[in-house]
Amino acid sequence: MLSYRVLEAHDFPTIAKWNVELHKDEGSVPMTVADAEARLARWFKGGRFGGIVFNLDAEDIGYLVHENLAADPELRGSHDAIYIRQFFIKQSKRRCGLGRNAFHLFQEVCNPTNLAVVLDVKATNPDGQKFWVSMGFQAQHTHYALQD
Repeated sequence: MLSYRVLEAHDFPTIAKWNVELHKDEGSVPMTVADAEARLARWFKGGRFGGIVFNLDAEDIGYLVHENLAADPELRGSHDAIYIRQFFIKQSKRRCGLGRNAFHLFQEVCNPTNLAVVLDVKATNPDGQKFWVSMGFQAQHTHYALQD
């Protein structure tokens, strides 16, 4: 049965390794495990970020890091939201409904008041795009960047 626990500092080494895998999945600029771990420590130090680790039969299989966003009074239509910064399920546990179940568990545990949930998906991650569309998410804008 899928369960969770709150992500804590002792999880940072494992989460950092998984974050490097996530970057590969996304086609993102690579990051070292040490840099990913240092970034997690910075994020969680400030108190804006939270996270959970997903477990299946006592095995850690993935994680989700989120940030609480306050409405921006300068932006028309802005509202409080939860921003999913990172979501990862181990490769060997994918394509069997665990990602879907993990997201629903996150909603129950971390979003009981049903705030809007927002996230970004890299253009280089078509599998991620398909997953989030299957979860009912819709693209709201496209971000362009001029690369060197």
